[in-house]
Amino acid sequence: MKPVSHYRGMLYNDNEKLYMAVREPEPRALEIKETWWSVYPTWESWTWPGFEGKNIQVEVYSKYPKVRLYINNKLIGEQATTVDQQFKATFTVPYSAGVLKAVGLKMERKWNRPS
Repeated sequence: MKPVSHYRGMLYNDNEKLYMAVREPEPRALEIKETWWSVYPTWESWTWPGFEGKNIQVEVYSKYPKVRLYINNKLIGEQATTVDQQFKATFTVPYSAGVLKAVGLKMERKWNRPS
């Protein structure tokens, strides 16, 4: 399945709760064109030799209220992924080789103790 299929499946059923895709970096000489009937090409890969230090967009599709993105166990950021965000967070990350990881966060509940 392509990443967009995972996203659509997540929107319409509960089989999947978290999926991460990487937007294909745009080569300098070429331009990727989107239309009403297309989506930007995304891949499951975080291996982009030749793009070191260049910004690449990472999309995280999630049924969790928030997600965190890590590269090599370093926190990149945290974003909401509710219905208002269409269950998607987009992070811009300078490419470097390593492990990219997304983590879904459940809502925290705060309890007030009676005094």
